[in-house]
Amino acid sequence: MGAASLRRIVNPSKVQSLIFGALIVALLPISVQAAPQSVSGLSLSVSPPKNEVTLNPGDSYSGSVHVVNPSTVASTVHPLVRDFTPSTDPSSSAPKFLENITDNPSGLATWVTFKDSSVTVPGSGNVEVPYTLTVPSTAGSGGHYGAIFVSTQNPDAKNAAQGVAISARIGSLLLVTVSGDIKASGSITSFTTDKTLYQKGPVTLTVTLKNDGSIHYYPTGSITVTNRITQNKQTVSFNKDHSAVLPGSSRTFKITLDNLGYGPLAISSDVEGVTPNGIHIPFTASATIWVLPLLYVGAFLIAFLLLLALFRAWLIAHDRKVLSKPSSTRKK
Repeated sequence: MGAASLRRIVNPSKVQSLIFGALIVALLPISVQAAPQSVSGLSLSVSPPKNEVTLNPGDSYSGSVHVVNPSTVASTVHPLVRDFTPSTDPSSSAPKFLENITDNPSGLATWVTFKDSSVTVPGSGNVEVPYTLTVPSTAGSGGHYGAIFVSTQNPDAKNAAQGVAISARIGSLLLVTVSGDIKASGSITSFTTDKTLYQKGPVTLTVTLKNDGSIHYYPTGSITVTNRITQNKQTVSFNKDHSAVLPGSSRTFKITLDNLGYGPLAISSDVEGVTPNGIHIPFTASATIWVLPLLYVGAFLIAFLLLLALFRAWLIAHDRKVLSKPSSTRKK
């Protein structure tokens, strides 16, 4: 086969694109979730995706994450823990992980220790990665949040050229409630649709909840839509994903309302936030919208204008008839 034929079969630009794409994938971090993922040739899954515990100051807790390796090649991973804070964007559920322990020197990440600094997961096998969490006696009451990760690189190792560690990692969220004087508080800061007049559904309802307390809560309940003419009601479940609202943050939920019928519709919330220690925070709000098809509105306006014109014509004809009579007849 000649050089010219080889060049036609192997396109240099395509090869460069494939190499560049492989490098990008190799550098992407793994998001926190339970489903298996493959990054840089690594395919691991961890469970549980989330662990919630309630402890007293001074208590110790022993836990573990279960790591599964579906690949036939053994993988060595390093356990680590990171604190996280909620996103500042209410529409995002992605937590912000604090990579430096100095960002939160008394946070949950300083409470966790691991038995081993590295663990080998055999090919087509699984292991338990144990950890111990000790709550300081001075720990503040309320929620403390972190994640237990397993990483392909030692967290203490640094890339000499860039000064940062490059690795793939996957983990399990850890939500710890410390008993004590816990404040549970929240409110609805937004309960709106993008407009008040629709020709037809669906309608998107945007609800923003704020957490002013010291512990996270899970919104639960329903949204009710009532037709004010027919009194027909439709109920839609709220927060089907069982998402939490963390302290000091807001969370935006979008609910799709469809098959609403026509006319004025009252939308109301029957929602409450439930904390891990069983406190219920009620949320009430309402809004009114109209669903009126343009064809029906146009027909109504045309009919109304036609009736108005007929009534005006009748008034004019009546006045002319009255004015056409002799004055003596009109006086009688």
